[in-house]
Amino acid sequence: MFFFVPPCSNRSSCKTGHAFMNTFPISCSNPCIQALIFVFLSFCYLYDTVASQGLRVFSGDLSSKAVDNLQKNAAPNATFSVCDVSNPEHVTSLVEQARAGAQESDNFNLTLYNRFFMHALDEAQELAYLEALSSATKRGDTLYMEYRCSLDAPLAKEHGKGHYRRYIETKKLVELLERLDFSIKYEITGQGMAKYKAEDPFVSRIICERN
Repeated sequence: MFFFVPPCSNRSSCKTGHAFMNTFPISCSNPCIQALIFVFLSFCYLYDTVASQGLRVFSGDLSSKAVDNLQKNAAPNATFSVCDVSNPEHVTSLVEQARAGAQESDNFNLTLYNRFFMHALDEAQELAYLEALSSATKRGDTLYMEYRCSLDAPLAKEHGKGHYRRYIETKKLVELLERLDFSIKYEITGQGMAKYKAEDPFVSRIICERN
């Protein structure tokens, strides 16, 4: 999942009400959220949280059925569309929609947020997606991500066989991001950040900024 966020100058008005978003550094200690784009619609509770606060939400998914189902009950400030992140034109279109919702006072910068999304892509899809982001974003845009890293591969899973995951080597991802003109501002790998039932997976979190 990812979303793109034009920041807002009114920090005191931003309350996500979601534990992960309040602990990960995209919380209200950072610029608040005016408009968002989500892609990969697996965390639907997040849309309700942010849309209920009057935030503009732009969302996409590869599944047209998922998009249709979500659009039926969408809030007036939420829009859903089909998106293939391995298609540069789709990624660029979402960035442009978010940019249109940004404010001049914020230099029209965006925040991009991926959670448990990168490890759902194969290497070719990851490269296509990140290259498209590098091309479509501009200086000052910020990318936040959390994903299962290579240390998590041997651990027992609630959803094992038949559930695709590519356990990412964080060092290689960091090197790729830097080659694509992103500067790493924050990076951590460990447990205790994404517990699920009996699982305590190894995950990595990265914040990087477009140069």
